[in-house]
Amino acid sequence: FWKEARLITPIDKIPKKLIQAFVASEDDRFFDHGGIDFYGIARAFLKNLQAGHTVQGGSTITQQLVKSILLSPEQTYDRKIKEAILATRLENNFSKEEILYIYLNQIYFGNRSYGIGVAAQHYFHKNLDQLNLAEMAIIAGLPKSPSKYDPTRNPQNAKNRVSYVLKQMVEEEFITPQEAEAAQKLPLQAYKAPTDKEFNMRYAPYFVEEVRRQLVEKYGSEALYTKGWKIYTTLNLPMYQAAQKAVLRGVDKFVEKEDYRGPLKQLNTEKEQKDFLHHQQIVLLKEKKDPNYYDDPKLENFLKQSTPIEEDHIYQALVIQYQADKSLKIKIANREGEIKEKDWSWTKKNHYRPQSGDIIEVKLKETEEGGKLFFSLYQSPTVQSALYAMEPVSGAVKAMAGGTSYEKSEFNRATQARLQPGSTIKPLIYAAALDKGYTPKTTILDAPLFYETGRGRYWKPQNAGGKHYGPTAFADALRFSRNVPTVKILLDIGTHFATAYMRKLGLTSPINKVPAMALGSNEVYLNEMVHAYAVFATGGRRVYPHLVNKIVSPNGSLVEEFQANPAPWIFQYGDPKVVLLDKPKEFKDWQDMDYQPELWEKAQETIKNDELNLNEYEQKMLYGAYIPEGYVMSPKTAATLVPILQSVISSGTGWRAKELNRPAAGKTGTTNKATDVWFMGFTPNLVAGAWVGHDQEKRSLGRGIEGGNTGLPVWLDFMKVAVQFYEEKDFIMAQNVPLDSYSPPVGQLKEFDPDMLKGLDWGSTDDAPEFFLEDFQ
Repeated sequence: FWKEARLITPIDKIPKKLIQAFVASEDDRFFDHGGIDFYGIARAFLKNLQAGHTVQGGSTITQQLVKSILLSPEQTYDRKIKEAILATRLENNFSKEEILYIYLNQIYFGNRSYGIGVAAQHYFHKNLDQLNLAEMAIIAGLPKSPSKYDPTRNPQNAKNRVSYVLKQMVEEEFITPQEAEAAQKLPLQAYKAPTDKEFNMRYAPYFVEEVRRQLVEKYGSEALYTKGWKIYTTLNLPMYQAAQKAVLRGVDKFVEKEDYRGPLKQLNTEKEQKDFLHHQQIVLLKEKKDPNYYDDPKLENFLKQSTPIEEDHIYQALVIQYQADKSLKIKIANREGEIKEKDWSWTKKNHYRPQSGDIIEVKLKETEEGGKLFFSLYQSPTVQSALYAMEPVSGAVKAMAGGTSYEKSEFNRATQARLQPGSTIKPLIYAAALDKGYTPKTTILDAPLFYETGRGRYWKPQNAGGKHYGPTAFADALRFSRNVPTVKILLDIGTHFATAYMRKLGLTSPINKVPAMALGSNEVYLNEMVHAYAVFATGGRRVYPHLVNKIVSPNGSLVEEFQANPAPWIFQYGDPKVVLLDKPKEFKDWQDMDYQPELWEKAQETIKNDELNLNEYEQKMLYGAYIPEGYVMSPKTAATLVPILQSVISSGTGWRAKELNRPAAGKTGTTNKATDVWFMGFTPNLVAGAWVGHDQEKRSLGRGIEGGNTGLPVWLDFMKVAVQFYEEKDFIMAQNVPLDSYSPPVGQLKEFDPDMLKGLDWGSTDDAPEFFLEDFQ
């Protein structure tokens, strides 16, 4: 992040001819004067008098440096006197090489460039040692007037300035006339410099922008943009790229479901088409930084190189022929391809008839033997997707895709969008229930439920498909994502208790304490859901998510460094070396138990802000000392819940995730009418959440769309790449962890009473209200 882009270059790394170009054009007596060149001033005065206007200045390099660093640019006698005094002092205290070093790294060259190192990269996409003589002359000529001689804005002025610099170098015998003549013939290919934002968009824009926002909030924009910090982040770039590809693939199924909006534009003339393809070739090739690019002044051979075509990339293509078999012949830069009729005919419902000159979006479909490329017609769907991933133990955020395209929408749906989580909220409810006495075998009656929402008005939650399954084990209710048993569990444990539990796990969004919260009616952020699921993956330990590992100032001192706040002992799945260092104080019953100090302190704010009505028994179950220090959940509760979430993948609604071939746990989520679909999942090493939906309009994604077939594939595409960065582990209990020591202080477990089954019809759709609380013992 910068206001002034600058790369400090040691004087011995600056090409000799580049230094000579500056001396010849700016101060040919630099090595002879003591800061003020009286001969140069007199010479400039005479030349300006002869010309009738200013053609030459008398300021030395030392004076220019003083003005740049210490003085204002105003043209007054007072300032000129100060400049002369300070230039003399500078010469008395620094060597000529030191003055040149500061000068060449300090002055402004236009085009967002400070110092010669950045000037070379911004104008020519080269390092200093790659510059040819003409390019050196351009850079040396810029300090006179950066805007006037900027080759990207005023190419003719720049060429005139090159002629002047080369002429001066010949006069000083730094180069021969033949070298100057050869340099004059070199074509100049210069570029406009990107802003820091444009630069960061090349790599991981959603992640980098989130880092920027957090650091501006913490330190202010002035510090971030001017301190010259080195910021070391938690990002794994291949994971980020995999996440971005996954969300893009995740919306592919919606491309043909939406009306075709037509070609991007129409190019009618041959020149327009040729210019479009030529420009496209430069854009697609230049980031490769092929050496041929620099050694090919007219770019003739460079532009003949084969255009790189990649999978999962959206290209703009020129339609060059609508063929007899109704296929389209297209061109991307200098590569030709074809779109078969079946891969564009979905647009016929919108009466689109392709024609030569159309610019359309395409995506590579397959490459035949022999290299022939086949594409499918594409258009960016209005459906969006997002993904967020972090390491559960370290809290390091490894990837963040806030949407399908940062260029088209900077809104980060992973951190800025409140979304309905659907059934992905259920594990949080079930975890709370385990702490209030439920076991995996507790049976809940899955039968019609009516909840009175007002006088004569009832809410009737439904399972997917509208069917009821009768007596259902607690574990199966979660594994198969049954709605009615989940609502009954919530009503039994209480919405206030569940709210307090969600706050412990990291949810910060507003929570409406209503029965529908069991099915994900409250909106949450994707990243906070990932933080909550990380608690399951760590066995109940608090997670501190972070994007920045450390910040180092230019002098090498630490501005900040992330310090984990580990618990006294760490319960981590798959780590056989973990040993219990301490255990809770023994207690006879819940009344005698103390509160865990850290949990209890934070609970005061939660209870106040959410206006929670919790009795002492519930408070002890939520914040009691049976939960180890540094934890927010009992290890026993986590160890009970994780195998159930594993069964969601092995034999439940998340069965498609078995394709990962790694130990994994998770939960699908589909909201009412499938307006939002999710998958939240984790391995012992990584937890990630994926979402697909619309930004603003809460409209259905379509018939048959659900978390398992739409959200889960996004997660799976990403995780197939991400797990390769970690050693495979299983969800194995850590050694020497006596889980019974961490049981919640319940007196009576929720067990099933067979008598409740008598005379009941499990498939009934009777509309009469019933007393649902009688389902529980």
